[in-house]
Amino acid sequence: MKKEPKMVVFNIKKEINITEFASEVFKNFPEHAISLECHNYNYEKMQFSFYDYEEDKMYNLTKSKIENGVEKFINQYLDGVYPGFDLNQKLDIFDLCEWDGYVSDGCMQVCIFGEIKYG
Repeated sequence: MKKEPKMVVFNIKKEINITEFASEVFKNFPEHAISLECHNYNYEKMQFSFYDYEEDKMYNLTKSKIENGVEKFINQYLDGVYPGFDLNQKLDIFDLCEWDGYVSDGCMQVCIFGEIKYG
């Protein structure tokens, strides 16, 4: 009789500067905007405007909304809320070289809506 492997879940503790990390994430916009169109952006002030054609509405993101949204996105990803992203390992969420347009767009949606609404 084959013995089943023991499965263990580890909580990941990692300290990052969320302001710097969020700033690096949003340097990928407007190019990584897939679901909403990025109309205005100011990298220095971390201010962005995205237009939602489905709702005919403009959303403005400020530095604090971006920081809070990026933190929420990372926590939700680590909790397994978004299993469909093509990252090789969970910790790749902290390596922006591993992010594609879909991951960046999902993060932007969490900053705006609090969840991934499109895609």
